[in-house]
Amino acid sequence: MKIWSIAAFLLMASPAFAAEDCFVYAGPGVDWSGCNKERLMLTGENLQGAKLAGALLNGSDLSKANLAGAMLDGAEISRVSFKEANLSKISMEKASGSKVNFDGANLTGAHLVKIDLSRSDFVKAKLTDADLTKAELSRCDFMAADLSRAIFKLANLERSSLIGAVLADTNFADAYLYRTVITGADLSQASGLQQAQLDQACGDATTKLPAGLAASSTWPCEE
Repeated sequence: MKIWSIAAFLLMASPAFAAEDCFVYAGPGVDWSGCNKERLMLTGENLQGAKLAGALLNGSDLSKANLAGAMLDGAEISRVSFKEANLSKISMEKASGSKVNFDGANLTGAHLVKIDLSRSDFVKAKLTDADLTKAELSRCDFMAADLSRAIFKLANLERSSLIGAVLADTNFADAYLYRTVITGADLSQASGLQQAQLDQACGDATTKLPAGLAASSTWPCEE
């Protein structure tokens, strides 16, 4: 009995034993790093500057929440709703999930390097100056999103849609654009594009291209 008591005391005193921290109430700067926060209703919450690195957030509702400057590196965010949330200057490096909802969200200046967000929705989202280098973004919808000065260097945009997106000074250097839908898109001010990328993408006669590049003979793509 005495041995058990000593062992229990040492376990509770250990710095690694921090489960109680996961029950801190939501608020600005809250530290939920590595915590399980799946399927929570946090609509409209103020989580500015929150520390959520490695947290499990799958299925949670963060619509209209304030996560400006928050840290979500390595977080799991499948089916999370960030609809109309303030995610400006958020860091989500290597965060992963599918079918994430960013409709109308503000991701200005967001750090999304190596993020994995297949089949996610960015309709009307603002990604001005966002860094999506090496991001996995297959089958995502960027319809009417503001991608001005966003960086998609080495990103995978396979079968994603850029219809109606603002693409002023958007960097597509070495991005994978297989079957990426650029029908009617204005790419005239985009940078880093090569003819080989466009030949893999799906545009049409209304697609506007940078000087020196031409519509592919394979356009429009077959269904």
